[in-house]
Amino acid sequence: MINELEFERKLVYHCAPTLDGMKSANMFALCKNAYELEKPYILYYKKLFGQWGIQMTTLKQCRQKVLILVYRKEALAGQLNQKEVDEFLRAQGYSQCVTLEEKVMKLKERMSDRSTFPHEIGLFLGYPLDDVVGFMKNNGRECKLNGYWKVYSNVEQARELFEQFTQCRNQLSSRIENGVSIEQILHGTYWGKPGERENRKWERQQ
Repeated sequence: MINELEFERKLVYHCAPTLDGMKSANMFALCKNAYELEKPYILYYKKLFGQWGIQMTTLKQCRQKVLILVYRKEALAGQLNQKEVDEFLRAQGYSQCVTLEEKVMKLKERMSDRSTFPHEIGLFLGYPLDDVVGFMKNNGRECKLNGYWKVYSNVEQARELFEQFTQCRNQLSSRIENGVSIEQILHGTYWGKPGERENRKWERQQ
């Protein structure tokens, strides 16, 4: 069975900016076999994250992989409730969605109906509206910068953000390798000695 450290490495690599509060959401994929093996960890961290207003939910299950969204509830709700973003989402079929939970559920429905990502998923990952619209208009081509997303406006601001995200990932990954758990990272307690990771007994749910 995959151990806790390996799962935490994945979480930090893909979701460090969200865990550190720099970004409203991140998404990562697990192959279906890994997802089945790591369910105990997913359930544990889903419960743990709730204490910090962080949600973890499965967006879509395919035959070979599972997509998981990790998001800060308050931050993402605030971004999606911005007037221009809200109007864009309404035009994409979200007119009946009021709460964040309803919007996330609608996103799941739209993802289940297609093999490609709906364009608005970028907004659920904290991407600027201008870049989401630019991606749509250009069919993903002719971007001005390609990093954590394809940028069509405010290039220098995006470049600076990308550098901060990478630095955050590197820093949190280093802490994980030095024995600091994600729970300690969320608590802001990094002083545990290398290897002083809390041992937990995991029971796979039948």
